[in-house]
Formats: sequence, C-alpha cells, structure tokens
Amino acid sequence: MKKHFDITIAQLDDMKHAVGFRIDRIQDGKYNAFRNFFAMNEEQASWEDLVNRGLATKRKLFNETVYHVSDEGLLLLSNVLSIEIIKPEA
Repeated sequence: MKKHFDITIAQLDDMKHAVGFRIDRIQDGKYNAFRNFFAMNEEQASWEDLVNRGLATKRKLFNETVYHVSDEGLLLLSNVLSIEIIKPEA
C-alpha cells in the first residue's frame, strides 16, 4: 500500500460516510460495510484527490457524480480505524 500521510480528516470522514460507518456496528473487530457510495451534484475536489491517489473511483449516474471507496481506500480506512472493513456485495 502506498503512503498516504497527507489525507485530510475531512477526506477520511467522507470515506467513512461512503461506507456507512458507525462505531456501534463493529462486531469482533469487523465492520460490514452495507454500502459504498457518495453521490454529489458535481465533482468535489477532495474526492477527486482521492480518485487521483487510487483511494476512490467515480462514475456518472444520471446527473450526479458518484464516488466509491476503492479496495486500497478500504484498506487505508481499515488501518486508520484498526478494524477490518468487509466490502458490500456487488
């Protein structure tokens, strides 16, 4: 995994929001992500930075830009939160 020392707290919070993270849903050191998306009306600079770093992906859906935390982003979140994040079913 690449080093990502300069990711902002706001970016980490957005990534947590994308996977629906809630501390009360951690069981046995694991968090079962029930979603993985963050939809916006327009592109967001902080998410575009995550995409450029390989920590997120994006797609256009109707009139929205939809961001998803990538596998590398999930690994980073897992390391930061000291838990295992289980990806949602596709």
